[in-house]
Amino acid sequence: MKFGERIRKKRLSLGKSYREFAIETGVSASYISDIEKGNRSIGDIKFFNNLIEALDLGSNKWELLYLLCIERNNIELVMIKGLFDGYVDLEG
Repeated sequence: MKFGERIRKKRLSLGKSYREFAIETGVSASYISDIEKGNRSIGDIKFFNNLIEALDLGSNKWELLYLLCIERNNIELVMIKGLFDGYVDLEG
């Protein structure tokens, strides 16, 4: 499952509409739609933090970053995530 699809699945599991989610994250509903479709990237850390809060991820924010990095094939960020977690698992 791709990053945007995971965002959509989590948003829907929380019962949030595009509009509600957009308000919570500080962007437009079309921006959210584009992210979920894989047509747009996260953009900046403020939006990333808003996304974590709106998805009610709490301490699982590194999971979201990890998924994003895997999809973007950014091995350096995957390794940084692993360092924060105390491990580096590039196989899984």
